[in-house]
Amino acid sequence: MALSITQAFSKQAVGTTPLLNARHSNYNGRTSGLSIAAVQKKQFWDWFRQRPELNSPVSARVNDTIAEVEFFDLNGQSLGRNKRIEAEKYWDDNFMDERLKSVWFDTVVTGDGFGWKGRVNKRLVKEAVDSYVKGLGLTNTKELTKELLSKAIDEDVRKVRVFDYVASSTMEILHDEHDVLGFRQMVDTKVSEFDVDEIVHFTFNRIDGRVNGYTPVASLAPELIMLWFIKENMMAYMRNQGLPRKVFSLAEEMANSANHQFLMQQLETYGAVQNRHGNLVLTGKVDVIDLEEKLRDMEYEDLALYITSNIAYALQIPVSRIPYMIGNAQSAGDAGGLAENGYWSMIESDRRKIENLLNTQLFCAMGWTVKFKKAVRVENLREVQAWSMKADAVTKVDAVLAKFGKKLSEEKLLSLMELQKDDVVEGTNEELMIENTGLRNQNMLNNQDLSKGDASLRRNNSRTEAVNNPKGNAQDGN
Repeated sequence: MALSITQAFSKQAVGTTPLLNARHSNYNGRTSGLSIAAVQKKQFWDWFRQRPELNSPVSARVNDTIAEVEFFDLNGQSLGRNKRIEAEKYWDDNFMDERLKSVWFDTVVTGDGFGWKGRVNKRLVKEAVDSYVKGLGLTNTKELTKELLSKAIDEDVRKVRVFDYVASSTMEILHDEHDVLGFRQMVDTKVSEFDVDEIVHFTFNRIDGRVNGYTPVASLAPELIMLWFIKENMMAYMRNQGLPRKVFSLAEEMANSANHQFLMQQLETYGAVQNRHGNLVLTGKVDVIDLEEKLRDMEYEDLALYITSNIAYALQIPVSRIPYMIGNAQSAGDAGGLAENGYWSMIESDRRKIENLLNTQLFCAMGWTVKFKKAVRVENLREVQAWSMKADAVTKVDAVLAKFGKKLSEEKLLSLMELQKDDVVEGTNEELMIENTGLRNQNMLNNQDLSKGDASLRRNNSRTEAVNNPKGNAQDGN
């Protein structure tokens, strides 16, 4: 049979769709255990819980990214009072701030985050409608049941009532060669499957055509393992009497003699921290031989500092946000504030990604959109300066339009000034009469003065270094 034009086009379109760079999953099958990706994610979470050097920069990125939001309609305009109250209630009832942080923690640590969209169960709605219609005692209920069921589905089932997060380390993405087909969650022996429209899939980075997201934590395995070796070595040093390995030779004693037993007992006693640095009195000849040089104080400080810097570097955290980074790396690392500005630009990019996912897959169906409020910059004066300049520009636009008998509409004016309708109230004539004394802009700084604000980062870093290292000692372990 010859294919229709539509069928031929669809077949051709599928044939030319880019392939996913991942092994094909059997959607209807079951796995006997966790996938390789899930095992790796559990390892990433173990590192996060056990390494404060990883925990701190990840937490900083999450807390800086997930901030307060504003609500808008589908056209980007301010919501009306009733709709805004509805949106704020949904946000608060679902603890969206906390749940988005949980999702984004998963995303940064494992590369993937999953949000679940909970709706009313269709079967329960149908049972409730049937029970209601039967309770009316009517004889011909078929059309009424159909109408009520249709209305209930339109108003209740299609509306997302609950938003929650799903642990990334328990999720597997089901897909064929071209597209994602669904998601499977496995906890112990229990398995749950979700359709594509039930899950909002967040990815930290999409690279190499993979279905799973990529996180820089995957590249930090050597650094995180080395941190374990450093700490374990120092802990072994403390456990083993706080001394390097030594040989105590009793040349004139037999094994298990009284002196031998006494020395063994004393060395075990001095192994406890509270008993160290005491005096040891022995009889007979005792030779003490050092097998290795005594460890210098903080022998691995430079290596640990390098590893910590590398972890922060991989997550693109500027040194100005890491108070324990001391030495030249901090004082000269961001003299012009460029790294700090670049960091906040990166945070804004992550926020736009989250906004797009939430709006397109969750909030647009409810009739509104969300947008994170702008991140606090290094210099708060910039925000005030921008607002002042915007007000000045609006005033000038109004002056130009006045020559043609026009003016900006109230909606446009509020939108330009980023204000809600209930942010403004009617003013009296006395309040509206503002004398133009020429002093309105006396506190405004020019762009050159504002740019100097970034230089304060270097002074702040120098002060931090002075507090952490008041004697100015070299930070090379000597």
